[in-house]
Amino acid sequence: QTVSWNEQGDSTETFFGPDDQPQLIKGKVIKLKGKWDERGNPVSLEHFDEHDRIIRANDGCAKITFAYDNGGNITEQACLDEGGGAVRNTDGWAKAKLISDERGNTIEKRYFGPANQPDLYEERFVKIKLKYNEQNKQTEEAYFDAKDRPVKNKTGYAKAAYNYDTRGKLIQVSVFDEKGQPSGRFNDATGAA
Repeated sequence: QTVSWNEQGDSTETFFGPDDQPQLIKGKVIKLKGKWDERGNPVSLEHFDEHDRIIRANDGCAKITFAYDNGGNITEQACLDEGGGAVRNTDGWAKAKLISDERGNTIEKRYFGPANQPDLYEERFVKIKLKYNEQNKQTEEAYFDAKDRPVKNKTGYAKAAYNYDTRGKLIQVSVFDEKGQPSGRFNDATGAA
């Protein structure tokens, strides 16, 4: 791989195999062009083929853009097509907005479709709220619809709670329905009941 930088601080990465020939990454991508902020965080990443044409990577994005808070945490990420229009990535969203706590943990994720409406393809939820303990281990995730009501995800639960032993090892996962009623419990990270 080679990386070059221009006067504005933008980068171009070209990927090569052991035979010094261009090598594909993320599907058809040979080059990754990036723009960076003053902290060194990527502001945008564009994917190119061997003919220097912008193309979509395996995630469905030709370009990914990022915005950050003062702590350097991502506050927004968007997936764009070859023309710069919003398009869904393979996770089902065109834009995600994130909120982080003072320790840098993501505590809320909101998802939007190409028309900038709350939407997540093939899911009923458009928002996830997350909680963490003092060791920054995730202790809860809860799913919500566009009206901020609890809703089940495709897996069938609206909230999951994670319990850890004193060494920080996950020992139990409990799941709940939209009304907060228990709907399952697993005694360890392997899924054993």
